Amino acid sequence: MNLFFRFFYQIILSQFMKPLGINDTDSAEMRVWPQDLDANIHLNNGKFLSIMDLGRTRLSIRSGLYNKAKEQGWGLGVVGGANITYFKSLAPFQKFTLKTKLAGHFDGWIYIEQRFESKGKLVAAALVKVAFLENKKRLGVENMKKALDVDHIGENMVYLEHLYNSEKEFLKYIKSQY
Repeated sequence: MNLFFRFFYQIILSQFMKPLGINDTDSAEMRVWPQDLDANIHLNNGKFLSIMDLGRTRLSIRSGLYNKAKEQGWGLGVVGGANITYFKSLAPFQKFTLKTKLAGHFDGWIYIEQRFESKGKLVAAALVKVAFLENKKRLGVENMKKALDVDHIGENMVYLEHLYNSEKEFLKYIKSQY
């Protein structure tokens, strides 16, 4: 996390905002600053990922997931992978909105959908695979739903199983070379 000041600003801001339900969408209005730029004078691809950390932090605070995780002794969400596609550039000082929501779960992983939007257009879309840990093991989704007193986490989008299996095949291929 290389957005130290923005990180603390978003934590403080989140605590004074209207709470969200676990399956609601957090929308964060932000702007591209000069330190976010790369040699092409647009938002650096790595900064997109760092800014996504801010969105997941906001969602966990506003939805009560952060407090529940602390209360239950779970480790906070540990990223297991991210899949992002960039559609457009974000220029210096351009305003954008980061939307973050739980997409669902599959095989013990929680999937978080994050979208960057600006001027009514989709700029980038990502799906982040996260695990919550309990005693150094992935927390079961059923245990999480029970602790949060909800009947579902996310919309359980049908593409999650396909994505999971595709990733599994990809990793199997890569690992076979080592």
